[in-house]
Amino acid sequence: KTFPVRFTEGYFIGKYELSSAQWTRFRDETGYDPPLEKNQQALTEPGKLKPDEPAGGVCWTDAVAYCEWAGLRLPSEAEWEYAARGNLPIRFPWGNESPSASHANVGPAYGSDEKKALGKRDGYLVLSPVGNYPLGASPFGCLDMAGNCAEWVADHYVSPDSAPPPDGSAVTDPARPLRRLRGGSYYLSGNKTFATLRPKGVYAGRRRPGIAFRVAISAR
Repeated sequence: KTFPVRFTEGYFIGKYELSSAQWTRFRDETGYDPPLEKNQQALTEPGKLKPDEPAGGVCWTDAVAYCEWAGLRLPSEAEWEYAARGNLPIRFPWGNESPSASHANVGPAYGSDEKKALGKRDGYLVLSPVGNYPLGASPFGCLDMAGNCAEWVADHYVSPDSAPPPDGSAVTDPARPLRRLRGGSYYLSGNKTFATLRPKGVYAGRRRPGIAFRVAISAR
């Protein structure tokens, strides 16, 4: 479903996804070291990412912690999408042309050698440096809004199953909090990185190499 959105105040949003170098500075200055859940290993631990790569491997809580330290915030879904395509009827940040090796870091990163070869057409099997595809810029000049890393936004994902019972009774075993991701990542095919695509919610504590974020701030 589509619906109109109206903003009552302006905002600024990051031109790039947050880089590993920026995340490392945050960790060094604050000592931020959140406990990892079983079988989780954040790529944003020191030395695991190149400084110019996005801060992949952060969960939603990590992203919020960074934003609070920096005096910033996560963009809302609506703000993210407007930055990605404005009010233009386009499928991708750069227009309607399907992603090419010049537009974005997308494509299968796992599976057969043939699939991996497709994933390397843009020069990278996994993460690429932030801002590496200027031809993939959005109408406002934002980069990597398709591919490289999927990005956390502020919004909750509310599924029909999570609605409280109409009779006011207790909810049994409520689901873990779910948040939204936008933009797709390096391990998805290009057609799954539409500027308008709204995937299902993701557990707020999930850390994966292809998940990062960009920052925003309200214009005052």
